[in-house]
Amino acid sequence: MPELSIIVPIYNGAEYLEKCIDSILTQSYKNFELILVDDGSTDASLSICERYAEADSRVVVYHKENGGLVAARKSGLSLAKGEYIGFVDCDDYIDDDMYSNLIQHAVDNGSDIVASGIIYDNVFSRKESLNRIKKGSYDKKLIKDEIIPKMLIYSGFVNYGIIPGVVTKAFKRSVLEKALPNVDNDITIGEDVAITAYSIMNCNSLSVIDSASYHYIQHENSMVRVFNPKRIEKIEKLYECISKIDCEAYQKQVTLYMCYLIFNAVAACVKKSNYSKKEAKAAVKSILERDLSKKVFSQADFSSLSFKNKIKIILMKHNLISLLMMLL
Repeated sequence: MPELSIIVPIYNGAEYLEKCIDSILTQSYKNFELILVDDGSTDASLSICERYAEADSRVVVYHKENGGLVAARKSGLSLAKGEYIGFVDCDDYIDDDMYSNLIQHAVDNGSDIVASGIIYDNVFSRKESLNRIKKGSYDKKLIKDEIIPKMLIYSGFVNYGIIPGVVTKAFKRSVLEKALPNVDNDITIGEDVAITAYSIMNCNSLSVIDSASYHYIQHENSMVRVFNPKRIEKIEKLYECISKIDCEAYQKQVTLYMCYLIFNAVAACVKKSNYSKKEAKAAVKSILERDLSKKVFSQADFSSLSFKNKIKIILMKHNLISLLMMLL
């Protein structure tokens, strides 16, 4: 029985998939199964997966109709046999010591979750980012007192205390089995924020380590880089999900986090769309007049923000669109 199940959701990832799978199969830690979930790919992804399964008994391939990232992760979890769960995205790769570090800390400290850092890779640069919450082991009380109040916003507008990416963590399977049902399959912005939040709320112990072995490849066509006119609707889906978490300390962060996401949606209309100035102004107006925008702008405590970030929220709150567009 494998101690660890590594789940890789795949949708049309043939270009990057071999590098991803190779980086997993060459891990120094060996007691794992690799679950490749093909989410209805139309390229050569499935055949690549099947080739690896024929060559390595640790590889399990599951093919399903396209249902999105969250649904693919749920499918992988339903097949998993390991006590611990890890996730890798099909266009990323990991260093060969990643899971030896994560599982060693999990076993040594009896941790339900082990959280590590991440390496952001693109054509021009490489940047390592660690969790801002200090390394160490946290029990249920310390999670409540020290992790949750700074989990989503450690300081400023948005500086994560715990990096939300599920790919940077090892989870007890039992924790994810409680957390994932709370996350709707159609959430496509902030799904990792939701999964991590529900997981930490449901865990009894968590370890933070000062290492980064996961390489997140930043592509120009990623969701956050390309303008999407339905972005605000996707943000509302995320809010609908995480606003159900019954924790006052977390919800204070959620309100400010929504302000940040809405500002990014506004900025995308102005800077990343092909809209004329008049069209951009109309699109920004429609975002700022939505119920979610009005709600979070009126509730957010932005007293701790920098002057520039306070101005951003004030301009949005009072619908001062011309000034907001000038700022952008």
